[in-house]
Amino acid sequence: MLLKIGIKRELSCVHTPLQNGVFGRKHRHIVEMALTLMINNGVPKHLWVEAFTTAVYLINRFLFSIMNMQYPFSSLFGHDTFQGEITTLSETSDWGGRHFLVGDHRRQEWHSRKALSCHTPFQ
Repeated sequence: MLLKIGIKRELSCVHTPLQNGVFGRKHRHIVEMALTLMINNGVPKHLWVEAFTTAVYLINRFLFSIMNMQYPFSSLFGHDTFQGEITTLSETSDWGGRHFLVGDHRRQEWHSRKALSCHTPFQ
């Protein structure tokens, strides 16, 4: 099934860094991007999962010249667009910014908090 969409399985030997170079670079790219997002936005360490998820989300939406200026997501799934998802970074909200959750006001007392402040991942 993977060969039909152009994915080739490649095995490498254990403890041979020369063979694991491509995967190491990809992993380092994801880690560096996630840590940069966290440091630049002052996001707490316990939100590291959201930072890595956001980094992978963004990387899958970058154009790559090695792939004839295609998105990795598009080349894998054969879609020209993300089918209703955000397609440009200008349409995204600030990652790690302060957002507010508003509760159901009908169930609250007059003196209770109207909204909770929280950090949210990229949406």
